Amino acid sequence: MDLGASPRSLVSGSELVHIYRINRDRALDLVGRIKDKFPRMVGQYFTPLLHAAIASKDSRLVKYMIECGASTGIYCGRAALAEAIIHADQGEASEILSLLLGQTSHLDSVVLRDTRSSTSKVANIRILDAVEYMETPLLVAIGTKRESVVRLILERGADVNERPIGVTRTPLQKAAEVGSFTLTKLLISLGANVNASALGRWGATAVQFAARGGYAGIVALLSEEHANVTAPSGYFRRTAIKTAAVNGRIDTVRLLLNTGKFDDQPGVGQVQDALSRAKKNGHQEVVDQLRRHLENLQPPEGHTETFSEEAGSRRIMTELEL
Repeated sequence: MDLGASPRSLVSGSELVHIYRINRDRALDLVGRIKDKFPRMVGQYFTPLLHAAIASKDSRLVKYMIECGASTGIYCGRAALAEAIIHADQGEASEILSLLLGQTSHLDSVVLRDTRSSTSKVANIRILDAVEYMETPLLVAIGTKRESVVRLILERGADVNERPIGVTRTPLQKAAEVGSFTLTKLLISLGANVNASALGRWGATAVQFAARGGYAGIVALLSEEHANVTAPSGYFRRTAIKTAAVNGRIDTVRLLLNTGKFDDQPGVGQVQDALSRAKKNGHQEVVDQLRRHLENLQPPEGHTETFSEEAGSRRIMTELEL
């Protein structure tokens, strides 16, 4: 059969994947013929089949694809290494991951790109936001919550504090976001910065991510490691106490209040802001807890203090003691 001027004259990349899923031997025969006829054109052409082989945990085909020159770069938002991390568990999948890690010279490069959409409200107008989201191999591994995979990537040289341009999470922030106490503790033990700043419109500190998800154990761990629980957040200035209150995370709210960091400014102001938002969202148990906290605060000598729940504002009235 004449293969024509390009591989696509015989079969497209997506059709090759379809053939592979039905008849592996037929797909391998086509791969060999295309490789011999068009050796300089197989890089991107074989990439869909490489990803399909990774997802199917077909280590022999993955090796063959790499030998044929298939590109391991980003395809449909994922590099081959990201695909391997996502599907890695045991057996051949682990073998594939080790193989692709050996093909990677820089473990802190971006291997996953995704566009995430959300809506925000400005002046009663809903605005659609599209934000490009990027991850390194370590972040992808943390997202799977598989400790063995995370440890393997760390052993290969990934940096626990690396955040390349365009990436909005540190590894510790990602671990807190997905709610993995084990990985959070591991990263801290390896020197992860518990106070790395929030980055990007939807970024947050590690303790803020944990508070948003209601992961009280992680919040407690970060607090014990001297994380700043009253740190301002990113674009929307959503503090840890506020994001916990907005989402009705009563256990996390109580834990944060018990740190003693919300007995004076800026903590008190954050509590009032949190109270206002919790009330708006209908989280009455959180509202009651925050209100009791404010009522129990002792005013400084020479001052009496009253608190307004409207707009989370604080009024301080000073009276001279005669």
